[in-house]
Amino acid sequence: MYQRQINRLKEQTTYLTMKINQNKKECLERNNRVRLEKESIVKHYHQLKKTMQQTRDKEERRLGDLTMNSKACMDTLTGYRKLGEKILKTAELCRKLETEKEKVLPFYQSDEITLEEVPDIYVEKIDGMKKNTYNEF
Repeated sequence: MYQRQINRLKEQTTYLTMKINQNKKECLERNNRVRLEKESIVKHYHQLKKTMQQTRDKEERRLGDLTMNSKACMDTLTGYRKLGEKILKTAELCRKLETEKEKVLPFYQSDEITLEEVPDIYVEKIDGMKKNTYNEF
């Protein structure tokens, strides 16, 4: 009777030992797969983080360039505006000093040298028309 109990306990011990070994083997395999997956995820995470940082740096440089170009453009346009205002002020001052003839005909020829350089207008002769009629047209 004791012998049977001992044999039964030995069989139980053997069965449980075998079960423990089997569970241990399965757990080790599962742990290895989980560890590999974790390493893969960490590697992927670092790659994404590196890509994001590079993209941020690139966009930061682009923003800096845009800011510098915008500032240069604003400075140029401000210079153009100041030059335009200066031209308009000068034109207003000159307008006050113009004579009546200059106000009516602002681009007339005033000296003999420029009058000689302007060629006479060629008037085509048409039969039946008088010279005064040419001047009207």
